[in-house]
Amino acid sequence: MSIEATLERIAAALEAIARAGTSLPVPAAEPVKRGPGRPPKIEAAPAAEEPAREESFLDEEAEPEKPLTVEEVRAALVDYQKRSGSAEKARGILKQYGHCDTLRSLKPENYAAVFAAAATGK
Repeated sequence: MSIEATLERIAAALEAIARAGTSLPVPAAEPVKRGPGRPPKIEAAPAAEEPAREESFLDEEAEPEKPLTVEEVRAALVDYQKRSGSAEKARGILKQYGHCDTLRSLKPENYAAVFAAAATGK
């Protein structure tokens, strides 16, 4: 049996355990004594229950932020251009905060800065 096949079997077993919602057996603190000459048998300890998670007001408000898209940045720049009445001012924001000349060359890590600047008009 190849190592890939073995790893696939292990992964499948772990996924089955996760789907079943059970945990792996945890060895007891002390092994159980067996007859003379036989190795001690380790009993599985009962699975520990997960501690109850305390709810707080932060959990309700903390939603992961979705990353901005280029379409959202474009819409903010167009809105700023309409408010200011100048396409040159919108290009200035793109150059100052996005460090580029065109929206196509704007890097995703600069989306937030350009979006914020266009939204606030700075």
